[in-house]
Amino acid sequence: AKGRRANFETGEDAYFAHVLLEGGTGSGKSFSYLVPSILSGKRVVVSTAVKALQDQLLLKDLPFLQEHMGVPFRFALAKGRSNYICLANVETNKNALLGGEAIFRSPDDADLFNRVVSWVGTDACEAVNADLDALGVVVPASVRELVTTDSDSCLGKKCPLFGQCYVERQKALTKEAQVVVANHALLLIDAKIRAATEGIAGVLPKVDALICDEGHRIAEVATETLGEELTETRYGRLQRGLERLTTKHQAVKGDADREGEAEKWMARVEVGATPYAELFRTIKQRLEEARETQQLLADERTLAQPVLDAVAKLTFAMRAGVSAQESSEHQQLGAPEWLDGAERERWVRLARQFDTFATALQPVSAPSNPDEWCRYAAIENGRGDRARLFLQ
Repeated sequence: AKGRRANFETGEDAYFAHVLLEGGTGSGKSFSYLVPSILSGKRVVVSTAVKALQDQLLLKDLPFLQEHMGVPFRFALAKGRSNYICLANVETNKNALLGGEAIFRSPDDADLFNRVVSWVGTDACEAVNADLDALGVVVPASVRELVTTDSDSCLGKKCPLFGQCYVERQKALTKEAQVVVANHALLLIDAKIRAATEGIAGVLPKVDALICDEGHRIAEVATETLGEELTETRYGRLQRGLERLTTKHQAVKGDADREGEAEKWMARVEVGATPYAELFRTIKQRLEEARETQQLLADERTLAQPVLDAVAKLTFAMRAGVSAQESSEHQQLGAPEWLDGAERERWVRLARQFDTFATALQPVSAPSNPDEWCRYAAIENGRGDRARLFLQ
């Protein structure tokens, strides 16, 4: 077709630092950038806005070119860490269940967790490095947090299951690939990390060229990805993380001294739980009274400041700090003595997660520069009758 020939000619002539191209649906845009990229021998990242285009590239276009171009090349998919099953987190939550801990919010969550656990280790799971999208069902956030991890929680090489890590396997594939397919969200996260670390760190491999298909969607994705977001359950997740290292820890049970110390840790974190719940309850009530699903936030510092104060005191104590008010009562703070090496690393990372939470809460409740932030609350329908409230 004439349009397709024009696209290939454009590809051959595109020796510019930056090129902006537009073409209609079905005009052969993907081949027009994939063919010259492959022939160049250079490594490229192809970023898309939606999964449908990723599937087209990975399941149709790239395999077709691999078979018919006569030029050997490899391609791979890059996704965020929370898309892959974390064996360490699965084991942690399986042990929590054996210990009688209630980790599910509904019977549906329990069924789906068991389905994920049964899938781990199967040929289908191993073939995709435990990519949850291949499970065939939507995995909600309430279950995803039980079977995946994020960069703040991951122990990296200190994890006892590092050698079996699915994320590391997928990373190895992307490092070997000439064409890496990603989405705009991951691309923007990579850019944010590289900007913060002066290019030292990133989530995508270093490449020679970047192709943004569906580039008109980048601004929309940037708004969602580069901002801050809080949910009703976020503080509770951190609370449960501390609970597992203190009152729920096996080494604590039956030891009165340890139980007392563990309860004091939970008392510190619970100070922030009530005002955090009140913050969301108040905002949700405003939305209901106005019969709206979205609403700009007001100055929420009165409700948010008690949470920020509680988190500041907690993280100070977690890092072995002793405040003047506590010095006479708690002489020895920091990681509890019953934690082993890997658990102490989790303790350090949990303190960082509380810091990240506080960093997100500050601009959401009252921005330092109102001209740089659009602050709003939004309710989205979840599974069944459940709705989730987001502060962004």
